[in-house]
Amino acid sequence: MSSQDGMTCYFSDLEPIFQHADKDQASRRLIIGMLHVTNKISQKRLTEVFGVHRNTVSSTSAQFRAKGMASFFEKKRVEAAQF
Repeated sequence: MSSQDGMTCYFSDLEPIFQHADKDQASRRLIIGMLHVTNKISQKRLTEVFGVHRNTVSSTSAQFRAKGMASFFEKKRVEAAQF
């Protein structure tokens, strides 16, 4: 993982595999889930590298498996309170 000029780039065997803006949290969550689901990096190592709780790794992995990549970029629906 490398961050330069406001962009974060992820590498596998010295080859870039994914890039996103530093502030793009949806892409960051996507890459965490994707790296875990594809068995590229263990859950423990992801928590160390990304500084996230293991539950974050579990939830992003489950989301990736169940709903795919697009789900990380869907707008959240806010339900209006009913009185």
